[in-house]
Amino acid sequence: MDTRANKQFEDSMCRGFRVEGLNLIRVLRYLRITGAVSGSAKDPGWKYLWVKENEPGFYTKIYKWVDAQQYLTYRASGTLKTTRDDASLTFLYNVKKREWSKSLCEMLGVDMAHLPDLYTVVLVMTVGFAIAQPFILNAPGLVAGKWFPENERATANGVGLLANYLGMGTGPLLTPLLLDGGMAIRTILLIYGIAATVGAALFLVFAKEKPPTPPCSEEDAHRASFKEGFRIVMKRKYFLIILVVFFLMLGVFNTFFTMIEPIISSMTGGKVDPTGAGIVGVAILIAGSLVISAFSDRDKRHRRLPYMIVCNIAGVIGFGLFILLNGFPGMLASGLLYGFFTIGSAPVVPTFAAEAAYPVSEGTSEGLLMFAGNVGGVIFLGIASLFGANHLSIMILMTAISALCIGLMLLAKETKPENKLKTGGIKKEP
Repeated sequence: MDTRANKQFEDSMCRGFRVEGLNLIRVLRYLRITGAVSGSAKDPGWKYLWVKENEPGFYTKIYKWVDAQQYLTYRASGTLKTTRDDASLTFLYNVKKREWSKSLCEMLGVDMAHLPDLYTVVLVMTVGFAIAQPFILNAPGLVAGKWFPENERATANGVGLLANYLGMGTGPLLTPLLLDGGMAIRTILLIYGIAATVGAALFLVFAKEKPPTPPCSEEDAHRASFKEGFRIVMKRKYFLIILVVFFLMLGVFNTFFTMIEPIISSMTGGKVDPTGAGIVGVAILIAGSLVISAFSDRDKRHRRLPYMIVCNIAGVIGFGLFILLNGFPGMLASGLLYGFFTIGSAPVVPTFAAEAAYPVSEGTSEGLLMFAGNVGGVIFLGIASLFGANHLSIMILMTAISALCIGLMLLAKETKPENKLKTGGIKKEP
């Protein structure tokens, strides 16, 4: 371990009245401010002093003094920040006031301008995004249920979910292009932030809770409260089946698109550009979402399930072709079949779930689906990481899971409008 700063440590901590070899006054000051003692020459503060005394040329060029983790964060985000737990490891952080300690910096001779800003603001923003996310992701189904008649809801939900897909896909695809063009990550994040702020402002100005004229009868517009709705959906067999299906579907989708670069590079021998493939995939997804939702809405018998089953069969075939046909042909087949059909049919799934859960609010039913899907993504990504670079096995696993989704769909049954009871609009399930 690096002990070059022994002299700086001993000059500061090993003189005067000592207990166990350390200056008592300074030990007490450390304990009062940080709750711990910098008792080793390997601690960051002493290394800082070593550079200051032995490398004055480098010292004069210092902008911020950070460790490897904070430097990697800077390389990834363009922001030089640190968290409270990392700051406490420097023994220069006041744990009670939650700020850098001016007293300790003056005692050691550390320039406070060299210390990174704390991550508190970024942490608050991240928590805010996490709280807001369910409301945004659940909105398409809720809006479709309040503003559109039954024969237009899958299309409306598809357009709403499509906006979510575009947002999630645009960032990972656009950011590398902007970086390659010479734009700094800080500037990119600023542009994204301005765009989000403008979008939020427009929403607050123009959005309305419900239309002046409901798209259906007052009886059909009735919705249960969240508490009552949650109790109802937990007893609806067909909704619970689709909840598991969406857990699997979105889990596979999130895993595939999160790992799309290494998977495509590995499976195609580096012959296909992952960014270009991603752009093509998003375009196919857009087309599928609009076309399949529209077909489902125009079905004279108001069916959703047949479209879901057929489209997922096509998606499984697409995954199979991606495995069997290396190179561009396999990627193209997978994109056309999986992207257009399976992901394109995704908006029909929450519409089916909302109909199976009626009179539960579309926001509640879709929120539960999205929650299950996001949990599935986290779990499947964790499982995929166990395979390492064995991307073939990952693709086989995702194909098997997609096939399982079809089997579960076959266990579900269509809940048709004529099955609604006129007393409160509650459906009876067989």
